Amino acid sequence: GIFPVTYGQYRQVMGKYPLYTDGATSGGKRPDVAFRPLAAVPYNTFMQEGGFVALLNARCAYQGRPVAGFGLPTEAQWECMARAGTETKAYWGDGLNLADYDPYEWCSGNSGSGQHPVGLKLPNPWGFYDTLGNVNEYCCDFYSATDPVNDLVPTDDDTIPLQDREPVPIVDPFYETGSSRLLKGGSYGSVGNCGSRTYNSNGDNSEWYSGQISYPNGFRLCREAN
Repeated sequence: GIFPVTYGQYRQVMGKYPLYTDGATSGGKRPDVAFRPLAAVPYNTFMQEGGFVALLNARCAYQGRPVAGFGLPTEAQWECMARAGTETKAYWGDGLNLADYDPYEWCSGNSGSGQHPVGLKLPNPWGFYDTLGNVNEYCCDFYSATDPVNDLVPTDDDTIPLQDREPVPIVDPFYETGSSRLLKGGSYGSVGNCGSRTYNSNGDNSEWYSGQISYPNGFRLCREAN
């Protein structure tokens, strides 16, 4: 999707908001809560039978026949989407100061320590919004402490500066086993520029405790090609 999944989209499919909803106040929900990125549903709940993805795919069946289904991207797919064909440090260029990234992402330097409705910042060159900052985004790959995206191709020539060495090519998928899923892109609480192109961390798959809204982990859907 060009945006992360929002609370409003979740409600349309599931019939209600999740138990913990960002934008909640003592007087109810904020007017813009439907447009905020979903960040209060664990990975397993989102992907399980009867969960958001399963119900969405069931709704998209045509005359009882299944169609190409929605799911979550692999890390390689997410990287391709986020980089949008660019080769600079970030998709807007090489500048990583607040003045450079402020038009494109919500992070610790400009978010006010909270989520914002999707689509308020400029998109990347391929038209995808909020790929960096606002909420972390789950991939279907499992997390590993070793990040192949930032690994470099081995060389016997130690005189080649790190910035001039070739990165390991993106392989799809990276990790098919593990204990927790990979998160990409950083959130509203991440350090500015969110690790430039990408930001790797891991997220719990299971149900969270009552303070789970403090974990800004969301979802961006992709769809199988026909």
